[in-house]
Amino acid sequence: MKNDSIRVMRYVFAVALILFTLSCNRPQQNGNQNSQNQAANKPPANDRVITSDSACDEANIDDRRAKVEEKIRREFEDQGRLKDDVKYAVKKVGTTHLEILLEGGVRYKDDMDDLIKIVRKFMKGKCATRVLFVVPGTLPLASETARYDGFEWIGCEEPNVVCTNGECKPRDQCDMAGNSNAPMPSPSPTP
Repeated sequence: MKNDSIRVMRYVFAVALILFTLSCNRPQQNGNQNSQNQAANKPPANDRVITSDSACDEANIDDRRAKVEEKIRREFEDQGRLKDDVKYAVKKVGTTHLEILLEGGVRYKDDMDDLIKIVRKFMKGKCATRVLFVVPGTLPLASETARYDGFEWIGCEEPNVVCTNGECKPRDQCDMAGNSNAPMPSPSPTP
């Protein structure tokens, strides 16, 4: 009988030890899972939200254009290869909006990512609603009023379009009669 009670005590002690070990490990696993879940929920560095630049808040279109151009120049200088490989110009469209024209090319994925990060800061309703990647020889601009063609990056969200005055509006709210609210025409040969 003495052997039976020793055996029972051993089993009870073993089960208690196992339960104690499991209970000590649970918070540690949950802590690791929580930190893993938090890391998984963070967006990758390249997908961070890019905020608009304060230069876009200028009320006067000429001041806004000058400030946007200056900020782009400084950011290009910080990027090394971009300042050597890409030319840019900031053009007024109407009295309230800007276009950014880019000429040249990039050689590396990181350069393209940097270029996009720079330009996206200025893509907002009252700033630049269009970016044009133009053919070599377009820059410097021959005319502030001419329409330049190239690959367009439009800053308007669906169902909006860019009207000729630079505003993003639904197509039916852009005046189709040919005044400053008409949608931008489809690309045509460079003047």
